[in-house]
Amino acid sequence: FDASNTLGFFQDMNALMIRPSSVSYLNTNELTNSSFKLNAFPNPAVNQTTIAFELENASDVNITVTDMSGKVMLNEVMLNAGAGKNELNISTANFANGMYFLNLSSGNINAQKKIVVNK
Repeated sequence: FDASNTLGFFQDMNALMIRPSSVSYLNTNELTNSSFKLNAFPNPAVNQTTIAFELENASDVNITVTDMSGKVMLNEVMLNAGAGKNELNISTANFANGMYFLNLSSGNINAQKKIVVNK
Protein backbone atom coordinates (compact mmCIF):
# COMPACT_ATOMS: atom_id res chain seq x y z
CA PHE A 1 0.00 0.00 0.00
CA ASP A 2 1.40 3.38 -1.03
CA ALA A 3 0.13 6.15 1.27
CA SER A 4 2.17 8.93 -0.30
CA ASN A 5 -0.82 10.47 -2.11
CA THR A 6 -3.59 9.36 0.25
CA LEU A 7 -5.25 11.60 2.82
CA GLY A 8 -7.15 8.77 4.51
CA PHE A 9 -9.81 6.11 4.04
CA PHE A 10 -12.11 3.84 6.05
CA GLN A 11 -11.98 0.07 5.79
CA ASP A 12 -13.51 -2.57 8.06
CA MET A 13 -14.29 0.00 10.77
CA ASN A 14 -10.62 1.04 10.93
CA ALA A 15 -9.44 4.55 10.15
CA LEU A 16 -6.12 5.12 8.53
CA MET A 17 -4.44 8.10 10.12
CA ILE A 18 -1.61 9.62 8.09
CA ARG A 19 0.81 11.96 9.77
CA PRO A 20 3.94 13.48 8.28
CA SER A 21 6.50 10.66 7.99
CA SER A 22 4.33 8.08 9.80
CA VAL A 23 1.28 5.89 9.25
CA SER A 24 -0.76 4.36 12.07
CA TYR A 25 -4.08 2.53 12.33
CA LEU A 26 -6.77 3.35 14.88
CA ASN A 27 -9.29 0.59 15.55
CA THR A 28 -12.57 2.43 16.03
CA ASN A 29 -14.54 -0.62 17.11
CA GLU A 30 -13.71 0.39 20.66
CA LEU A 31 -12.19 3.71 21.62
CA THR A 32 -10.54 4.21 24.96
CA ASN A 33 -9.05 7.23 26.65
CA SER A 34 -8.36 8.06 30.27
CA SER A 35 -12.04 8.58 31.15
CA PHE A 36 -14.15 6.74 28.54
CA LYS A 37 -14.30 3.17 27.35
CA LEU A 38 -16.92 3.33 24.57
CA ASN A 39 -18.68 0.58 22.63
CA ALA A 40 -21.94 0.12 20.68
CA PHE A 41 -23.65 -3.20 20.02
CA PRO A 42 -25.00 -4.62 17.88
CA ASN A 43 -23.04 -2.80 15.24
CA PRO A 44 -24.32 -2.86 12.52
CA ALA A 45 -27.66 -2.04 14.12
CA VAL A 46 -31.11 -2.82 12.75
CA ASN A 47 -33.71 -1.10 14.96
CA GLN A 48 -31.76 -0.54 18.17
CA THR A 49 -28.22 -0.33 19.50
CA THR A 50 -26.85 -0.23 23.01
CA ILE A 51 -24.27 2.39 23.89
CA ALA A 52 -21.95 1.12 26.63
CA PHE A 53 -19.34 3.30 28.28
CA GLU A 54 -17.31 3.46 31.44
CA LEU A 55 -16.53 6.56 33.48
CA GLU A 56 -13.79 7.06 36.03
CA ASN A 57 -15.99 9.51 37.95
CA ALA A 58 -19.72 10.28 38.04
CA SER A 59 -20.60 13.13 35.67
CA ASP A 60 -23.15 14.42 33.17
CA VAL A 61 -22.68 12.83 29.74
CA ASN A 62 -23.87 14.27 26.42
CA ILE A 63 -24.58 11.64 23.75
CA THR A 64 -25.04 12.80 20.16
CA VAL A 65 -25.55 10.77 16.97
CA THR A 66 -24.99 12.54 13.64
CA ASP A 67 -25.29 11.34 10.08
CA MET A 68 -22.49 11.73 7.53
CA SER A 69 -23.68 15.25 6.60
CA GLY A 70 -23.55 16.37 10.25
CA LYS A 71 -27.31 16.33 10.83
CA VAL A 72 -28.08 15.56 14.48
CA MET A 73 -30.20 12.40 14.63
CA LEU A 74 -30.18 12.04 18.43
CA ASN A 75 -29.10 14.19 21.35
CA GLU A 76 -29.40 12.75 24.87
CA VAL A 77 -28.04 13.95 28.19
CA MET A 78 -27.48 11.50 31.03
CA LEU A 79 -27.46 13.55 34.21
CA ASN A 80 -24.99 12.35 36.82
CA ALA A 81 -24.06 9.11 35.04
CA GLY A 82 -22.36 6.88 37.60
CA ALA A 83 -18.71 5.98 37.83
CA GLY A 84 -18.10 2.60 36.21
CA LYS A 85 -20.21 0.92 33.53
CA ASN A 86 -23.23 2.67 31.99
CA GLU A 87 -25.54 1.63 29.15
CA LEU A 88 -28.14 3.45 27.08
CA ASN A 89 -30.40 1.79 24.50
CA ILE A 90 -31.17 3.96 21.50
CA SER A 91 -33.66 3.34 18.73
CA THR A 92 -32.32 3.40 15.19
CA ALA A 93 -35.73 2.50 13.70
CA ASN A 94 -36.07 5.95 12.10
CA PHE A 95 -32.49 6.04 10.80
CA ALA A 96 -31.83 5.30 7.14
CA ASN A 97 -29.23 2.68 6.23
CA GLY A 98 -25.76 4.15 6.48
CA MET A 99 -22.91 5.23 8.72
CA TYR A 100 -23.36 7.52 11.72
CA PHE A 101 -21.06 9.08 14.26
CA LEU A 102 -21.70 8.52 17.95
CA ASN A 103 -20.16 11.26 20.10
CA LEU A 104 -19.90 11.15 23.90
CA SER A 105 -18.67 14.10 25.89
CA SER A 106 -18.29 14.79 29.57
CA GLY A 107 -16.52 17.95 30.66
CA ASN A 108 -13.40 18.21 28.53
CA ILE A 109 -13.38 14.48 27.62
CA ASN A 110 -14.73 13.45 24.20
CA ALA A 111 -14.95 10.12 22.39
CA GLN A 112 -16.33 9.18 18.98
CA LYS A 113 -17.37 5.88 17.44
CA LYS A 114 -18.79 4.94 14.07
CA ILE A 115 -22.05 3.02 14.04
CA VAL A 116 -23.70 1.47 11.01
CA VAL A 117 -27.44 0.99 10.47
CA ASN A 118 -28.25 -1.85 8.07
CA LYS A 119 -31.90 -2.93 7.93
